[in-house]
Amino acid sequence: MRRWLSNSIESIRTMLRYSGKSEMVRRYFFTNGFDGAISMLGVIMGLGLLGNVENFIVVTAGLGAALGMFVSGFMGTYVTESAESEKRMRELREVLLTDVSNTVFDEAGRIGALVAGLLQGSGSLVFSVCVLSPYIASLFVGGLGAYSLPLSVTLGLVVLFLLGMLLGRMTRQRVVLTGIKMATAGVATALILILIDWLL
Repeated sequence: MRRWLSNSIESIRTMLRYSGKSEMVRRYFFTNGFDGAISMLGVIMGLGLLGNVENFIVVTAGLGAALGMFVSGFMGTYVTESAESEKRMRELREVLLTDVSNTVFDEAGRIGALVAGLLQGSGSLVFSVCVLSPYIASLFVGGLGAYSLPLSVTLGLVVLFLLGMLLGRMTRQRVVLTGIKMATAGVATALILILIDWLL
């Protein structure tokens, strides 16, 4: 099983390399993760500020939003990258003056687009559900319900900070500074929602 998994991962890496999508997938997994985390933070804060909203409703709305972000991330990336792969195949065919269908490059383009789409969508799904997890846990742990909102907001800011650090490391920027920038975006989102609630 371990060997099969290792071989599968290596095959996917090879396909992404051949399709030219390796760097793009890594980078956008984290940017989509940022979108997912900050969007979920907005959903949770918005519902939390309404007051007297049951945790089950927050979880249902949050999971619906997370699923929507997954589908959006997957389809947007898959359709775009499939079109890009087809374009590259046409250019390769014109250069080589031969049919390159059903070759390793053709397969790499198709599989690369699928994997890229799945990873992009997963970035949003994983990190948004992570922010929502205190509310999910409160459905099974009775005493947690009253603390779900502050726990989710805190976890959301931590997730944004860690995502920023990872993105900073990938792009060779100041790791802590990038993390702070990401977390600041989360704080700004929360403050704007509080201001809107106060004005209304």
